[in-house]
Amino acid sequence: MLIFSCFLFFCTIYCAIILVFVLNWKRHSSTRAKSSSEIVLSISLLIPVRNEAENIAKLMQFILEQSSKFKDVEVILIDDGSVDDTVLIAKNIFPSLKVLHVDELAEGYWVHAPKKSALTQGIAMATGDILVFIDGDCTPVHSAWLDEIRKAFQGNDLAAITAPVILNTPTGFFEYFQQLELLAWTVVTSGGYDMKWFTLANGGNMAVRRKVFYEVGGFAGTDKYASGDDVFLMEKLQKNNFRVQSLWSYEVLVTTQGVASWSAYFNQKVRWGSKTAGSSSLGLQLVAGVMLFVNFMIYPILTIGILKGNLVWMLSVISAVIVKFVFDDWMIRNASARFKVEIPLFHAFCAHFIYPISIVVSLFQTLWSRNYQWKGRNLK
Repeated sequence: MLIFSCFLFFCTIYCAIILVFVLNWKRHSSTRAKSSSEIVLSISLLIPVRNEAENIAKLMQFILEQSSKFKDVEVILIDDGSVDDTVLIAKNIFPSLKVLHVDELAEGYWVHAPKKSALTQGIAMATGDILVFIDGDCTPVHSAWLDEIRKAFQGNDLAAITAPVILNTPTGFFEYFQQLELLAWTVVTSGGYDMKWFTLANGGNMAVRRKVFYEVGGFAGTDKYASGDDVFLMEKLQKNNFRVQSLWSYEVLVTTQGVASWSAYFNQKVRWGSKTAGSSSLGLQLVAGVMLFVNFMIYPILTIGILKGNLVWMLSVISAVIVKFVFDDWMIRNASARFKVEIPLFHAFCAHFIYPISIVVSLFQTLWSRNYQWKGRNLK
């Protein structure tokens, strides 16, 4: 009976956390940046890539079409050992592109943290006041994307920003499943920043002042984990009393491609989970712990009730799950409305039943082996 009471207690805490996050999200009907200075900050746009021949053309075409906005922007493609035509395709579309081929033999290169090493070499080449990061498989949805980021830094002491990443036009259930998760995390991340509970981030869409990046020592001290070039950097900035902020307007949104298989999805979860495990933020650990516990325990608690033949137990658990579904769906609908994304109700309904199972599989895979594959590399 104790475990049953604990489950209902944590379900209540879970729903209260979602309530706080959604109310915070709705409070920011628009988070478009407002510039209070006429000083134009220079920008270096850094694009880390590894075998992105299938995706890079879309981003390069966006940059080309917005060439009037990018004429004073330094665009650097950081090629991290691509063996396909990524660089050739990018240069053909945008000839003025600067290309850096990552030197894996360079002093200070972290073999176990290749992306951080690649970004460090690219940043050393950059000259802009603001370093803007976007992954090679991402594309902004609005022509004002770079303007919004630039305005966020002008005339203030802001050190860094993070912005949302969701999927580009999902079609089947598996893609919508990933989309729902990304939409939920945008609301959670926004709340974490606004309430100063924690600092999540997505390296596919973020920016930092170059001077500040060097003041905190860049990625130094975060090389224990292959992932986390985004989250750990934000945490370092906040620990050193630099101001960080989230931008969550439609104008700063970028889209990406989802993974193609469940095995790739669980690999991604292990990679993302390593960032949470390595985070020093108590707020993030507590929120992630509550969400993990509730999703992990749904089916075991229900199974125990069925085996016991306890009707009150089963009805209570089912009621709690329904309430959880309503709160989860409310959170996702608020994010999808802002980002102009349609979510079929059937897909959302099915995803809520499958997600707890995916949590269990991800947890056991992480505990069983912290190794995962990313961009053709075996990492941990």
